[in-house]
Amino acid sequence: MPYYVRQNQGYWLKLKEKYNADVYASLWNEDGVYQEGDTVESFRKAYKPAILEVDNQEHFLNSFRFPCEEYHKSPNFFNTPNHFAHKNGRPYSTYYKIWRANLLPRMSGKDYDIIIRAETCSSYPDLDLEKNDSINIPYWHHVYNWGGYHSCNINNWVAYGSPELMDYYCSIFLYLRKYYGECFVQPIESFLNHHLFMRPEISLEFFNSRIYRKGVLNWNGRSDPADYTSEIPKGSFQIKVRDLEESYNTCIASWGKREEGYEFDLHEMKTPPDVPEGQWSNAKEAGNLEETGYHSLHKFSPEKKAKGDSNCGKVITDDYGNFIPVNKPKGSEKDEEESLIQKDPE
Repeated sequence: MPYYVRQNQGYWLKLKEKYNADVYASLWNEDGVYQEGDTVESFRKAYKPAILEVDNQEHFLNSFRFPCEEYHKSPNFFNTPNHFAHKNGRPYSTYYKIWRANLLPRMSGKDYDIIIRAETCSSYPDLDLEKNDSINIPYWHHVYNWGGYHSCNINNWVAYGSPELMDYYCSIFLYLRKYYGECFVQPIESFLNHHLFMRPEISLEFFNSRIYRKGVLNWNGRSDPADYTSEIPKGSFQIKVRDLEESYNTCIASWGKREEGYEFDLHEMKTPPDVPEGQWSNAKEAGNLEETGYHSLHKFSPEKKAKGDSNCGKVITDDYGNFIPVNKPKGSEKDEEESLIQKDPE
């Protein structure tokens, strides 16, 4: 989707110029869902893509209502947006676009050293591209502990590597219905974890960078989020998928081996779908299944997120419109409080 385009285009355009890169994009036709000005046309003007395709999400969801309806039941600890996303096929539309976008450079007939899977809503200003034999991803993980499941999930927002490696990385869509029956489906990054574990000899290169996402400084690139003084580490490290810690493996069978005798609260699929022939529900009768419907439930606010990341509830905005959490040095709140007491004894 074209969203948070304004906040991130400055960073991506610098990288585009630095590496003489071409832009290929596969977008949905939903404009202005998260903020005014997020449109396909604003993306086109900013990035001047070599190929841009735009799909109608309503048509896609209508055609994919069959696999969506095979999703039967969510775990009890899923919140409403989690359930909405899986019941209505949001992972299908997400991974479909990743797969489609990766096809476009192949369609151009050009040869490339590096392919970057990116999104309009995030950017990585400390990212330096390096040609190597790995899939390169940020050293920032999605860590969850829901319903007794502790899982680490590899970052799903950006990745780069050789065209061959990125062909596999971007092919989750082709396996998605299979993966629904094999892995823990939330967060959506679990599908990426599971997909990579199917190729355990793939090398991953973790790099450090600040991360801006959805109008927020999401990560400052340092080991301590409250550290705004030290340099962002320039080094990276490599690891094989097979050597990742056990908590990265989101395969249901693996969870069963780890917790024998534990009754899992997992999602359920209809296999085969328990729906009489000719009586599939009409997607239009199910309400708004598009991104606007998801956002009405999720109600993400970048300013609220940044204030939550601040240790004093304050934010500033940068030149691109990102909300930056303000973190006071440790002990400053106490000093400030003592100063107020001295000034006003009452």
